[in-house]
Amino acid sequence: MMFKKVFLLLFALLAVGFFFYFDLSSYLTIEALKANRQSLVEYYAGHQVMTVAGFMALYILQTALSLPGAAILSLAAGAIFGALLGTFSAVIAATIG
Repeated sequence: MMFKKVFLLLFALLAVGFFFYFDLSSYLTIEALKANRQSLVEYYAGHQVMTVAGFMALYILQTALSLPGAAILSLAAGAIFGALLGTFSAVIAATIG
């Protein structure tokens, strides 16, 4: 039981450190979303289930670790998946996270 808690703590610390060390927040901007929207929509058209699952996993991790960028991810969900599925996936992922 103690090993599991230590492992989860180390994972969380590594994930947060990775996020800030590689400056991944620079990819969570409106400009980056605008620049990559078309390619994201095209990828979603070919891989719908995997794209939604990957987005939700990313959103859950981002919310659970309290990393910045929730607003941009919510906007990205609407821009990529459409209003209904985007809202549904963002709300469910935020609730789980």
